[in-house]
Amino acid sequence: MAETIQERLHRLANNGRKAPAKPVREFKRPVDTIEPPKGKGTLMKLLDDVDVKQIGRVR
Repeated sequence: MAETIQERLHRLANNGRKAPAKPVREFKRPVDTIEPPKGKGTLMKLLDDVDVKQIGRVR
């Protein structure tokens, strides 16, 4: 049986379609954080460096 015009149009339209794209995997930043030792965090180290430059010793 010959295909109808409608069937032929659907077939031609579907031939030109691309396959659906796969979702891109999203990169997430790791949640783990490194905690500085108590009393000697980054800010404390910077303040210690300032003290050494200003008064020559750590308070």
